[in-house]
Formats: sequence, C-alpha cells, structure tokens
Amino acid sequence: MNAQVYSYQRFSSPLQEKGTSLKRQTDYAIEVAEKHELRLNKDLVMTDKGLSAFHAEHVTKGALGIFIKAVEKGIVKAGSILIVESLDRLSRQTPWQAQTQFNELIGKGITIITANDDQVYNMKTLSKDPSKMFISIGVMMRAHEESLSKQKRSVKYIHKKIDDFEKNGKGDIAGSVPFWITRTKSGFELNKSSKIVKKIIEMYLNNTGLNLIARELTLSKIKTPTGKNNSWGVTTIRKILDSKALYGCNSFKLSYLIDGTKISENHELKNYYPSIISEEYYNLIQERKKKKASSRESYKKSVYLLTSYGKGRSICAVCGQALVSQLQKQMNRQKEYTKSVLRLHCTKHRETGDCCSSIKADELEKHFIHSVIGNVENQLFEPPAYDQKSIEAVQATIEKQEKKISSLMNEFSESDIPSIRKIAQKQIIEASEILEIKEKELESLKSKKSHWKIDEEQQRKIQSLAIKAENIDNFHDRSQLKQILMQSIKTIKVDLIGLNLTADFYNGCILTINYKNGTYQSHLYVNDKYGKNIYRKMNKME
Repeated sequence: MNAQVYSYQRFSSPLQEKGTSLKRQTDYAIEVAEKHELRLNKDLVMTDKGLSAFHAEHVTKGALGIFIKAVEKGIVKAGSILIVESLDRLSRQTPWQAQTQFNELIGKGITIITANDDQVYNMKTLSKDPSKMFISIGVMMRAHEESLSKQKRSVKYIHKKIDDFEKNGKGDIAGSVPFWITRTKSGFELNKSSKIVKKIIEMYLNNTGLNLIARELTLSKIKTPTGKNNSWGVTTIRKILDSKALYGCNSFKLSYLIDGTKISENHELKNYYPSIISEEYYNLIQERKKKKASSRESYKKSVYLLTSYGKGRSICAVCGQALVSQLQKQMNRQKEYTKSVLRLHCTKHRETGDCCSSIKADELEKHFIHSVIGNVENQLFEPPAYDQKSIEAVQATIEKQEKKISSLMNEFSESDIPSIRKIAQKQIIEASEILEIKEKELESLKSKKSHWKIDEEQQRKIQSLAIKAENIDNFHDRSQLKQILMQSIKTIKVDLIGLNLTADFYNGCILTINYKNGTYQSHLYVNDKYGKNIYRKMNKME
C-alpha cells in the first residue's frame, strides 16, 4: 500500500508520561503498521500530552485538531491512514459528538485503524460490514461513561475541598501554583521569585510600561518563570499582572457535564495564597492596563503625546471625531530624508473630507510639553501620593464589584440549575457586602483628602523627563511621560484650524493653548477639587 500513514498518541495526565502509556501506544502503532504492511513515517506521528479528550482539549489546542483541519482543507489526502491505540484516544466526549467526529473523518476518505482490537474503519469496511458501526459506538459509549464517572468523583472531591476551605479558611485543592509561590506540607509560602514579581509591580505602578519592564528584566539577566532563559516578553509580564494570586486569591473555573450540558462554575477563594499586594492595588493595576490597552500606542514605533489615549480621549474640537498622529519623513533637494515631521489628522476628514485638513503638529506638541512642565507645581498632575493611589484603587474595586454583581444577577436569573443558582446567589451577597464596605471606604478617603502639593524633587523629575521627551525619537522618556499623561488626562481637544488645544485633567484642571499672531499662549484653570476657588495662570511662549 502507498497510502500516507499517520499515527496519533494521546494521554491526559502528566503521570502517564512518566509511565508506559506513550511507549505502549508507540509499540501498538509499529505492530499495526507491520501487520498491514504499511510504512510508518516517524515525522507523521502526532502526540498530545496532558490534553483531555473528554473536554476536547486535544481538538481545540492539540495536534489532533490540526490534523482534522488539514483533512477538511484537503491537505491530508483521501486514502490516508490514521493509526490509534483505541477510538477513545480520538474522543471521550458524548457518543453523538464522538460519532460526528468519527463520521467526518471517514467521510473525507480517511481510514482509521485501532491497534488494541485490530479494527479497520473506512467507507468500504463499514459498507461491507455495518455492524462495525455498532462496535465503534460501543467503544465511544464506554469511554464517555468512564470519563463521566471519573469527573463525578473529581467534582465531588473539589466541592468538598472548597466547602472545607470556606469553613476553615485554609486548605489545598491541588493543581498548579504560581511560580512565585511554593506548596509546603503546612500550606503555601512566597519563594525567592516573589522579589521579581514585587519589582514588576513597583515598576508598573510607577508608570513604567510593559515593554520597558520586560527590557529591564532581560538586561538585568533575571531568569524568566520557566527558568530556561532570561529573555522576558510583554505577554509574560501581562500574565503576572493579571494573576489574582497577587492578592492571595485562587481563581479558577470548574467545568463539568450534567445530562450532556456543560456547567461552568467560577470560584474565587480569597486568602488562599500569601499575598504580595492588596486586592485594591490589584484592581488599580487592571484599570491602568485597560486604559493602556484602549490606546493603540503599543502597536506603534513612535510615542505620540497629543493622541493615542484611547477611545474618545483625543478628539477633533470641530467634529468630535478621533484624532490620529502620523510621522512623515521630509526630503531635501537631493531626495534624501532629513527629519520626521509630526502631523495630526481628523479621522472624519480622512474618511469623508468633510472636516479639518491635517496640520503639522511639532510646535503644538512642543508647547504642550512646555505648558505641562511649566505648571507641575499647580497640580496639573495628580501627584504620586499614597492617598491618591488608595482612592484610585478603591474606585477600581467598586467598579469591579458592580460589574460582577450585574454578571452574577444575569447568571442567577438565566440558570435553572439549583447548584448554579445557589453559587451565584452566594457570590452576589458577598460582592454586595464588599461593595458597601468599599463605598464607605471611598467616602472616608475623600473626606480626608487634602490639597496636595508636589514637592520640588518630584517637580524636577517630571520636568527633566518632559524636556528629554521633546525629542520625537526618544522612545524611553516619551514612553514614561506618556504613562503619566495617560493616568492624568481625561480628554484632549485640538482645533486643527485655529491651532488651539484644550486638555481636561482628571483632577479638574483645564489647560488651554491658543495660537495668535505667531505666539502660543497657555492658560491653566486650577480647581481646588471642590468646585470652587478657580484661578487662571497664563504663560506666553514665542
């Protein structure tokens, strides 16, 4: 036979990799190939390690899924042969789901040979002996029932462990743990890697972007979580900052089947791990990441200080549509590039030609930076004071709890499964209690909030940073300044016709820059935080 021969191996438990499962499946494939006079190509052996066929992980995440797609697209040709130990390696889903997958492969001209019972399944053998179909269904039914029984025992065990933890406030539900935490006989403890995580958090809260954090860790030759190298990536940093284990919470989803319906339970066990930060500061990190994610800046090589603040934050003063920045290279008479020029575009005009034409914005950005650093002492930025971070963190927690309650209410009202409704109801009560506490905490913090003043050292630091950021090619310093501006500026409106700019800051300050008779003038309206005592300061810049 000249058919292309594929072999598929799978096991769901890491323990099986240490045992004989893989070797047994390999030996089976070799025996079948020899018996049917097939040439087994080692390059076409597919293996899925630690992927469940019961939850179809091997299809959604593994090699089998790739193989099935290749069959559908015709990359794997009709007449090809797939050798497996048993049909339960292909699926342990419900019999009708397993049968659908089986029929689709057979229908595309694939021959499936099972090594443990030497069955050959293809269009020819099934037409000649239809009873083979009942054999395949029987195997699939048995495989599903076995997995279903294991699942019931496992879910019951986990539910008991969750109940024990909620009653006693301690326990171990098993499963993997974050790399900065070590499992011990008495519980969990922070290990030496927690210092790296603390450094990442400190840098991020001090307005250092993900790219710069990754770069600094790499240059410092700090090992990554896998320990294989010291080349950090943004994805790794983001996953660390996303982990609820930072504030000691074990957050996981428990999924299982009841009468063929998939049930998903979301669990959050607080004070499960030793924490590195409070929940409020975790929520603060998430809110900052959302603001940053809404900006398109991370996808650009340049850092723009007048635009790229996220949806609805940098807009045309005439039509209210978004503004975008663009660097255009200028050429001299010899057709050589000399420098880059910053331009501002109204997105509406780009699409319809019905608003303001683009403008050169180098000078406007320069004077914007000068106006910012010239008024640092007048609270143009919210100072990096502890109280302000606390308020911002509590506000983030309140927003999170409000969204959580809304989601749980929908889950409670839409589900007719008692266990799901019970869990949702319990979580609604808990979230409501937290919300009430945090609202009172926010009210208390605001009542104690004073009129802050940035000290001289902080002023010099921001001013030095801004001066360096005037250079459009200075990615590092512009990134740091942009991080500060992202947290401070609510909206920027630019009139592309009059070259006027208005920046509203979250602390109530309003900065305006007007161009008149060849001169830029800036006006700063400073709010005392309570809506009174507004005054104006003017700077003239030639």
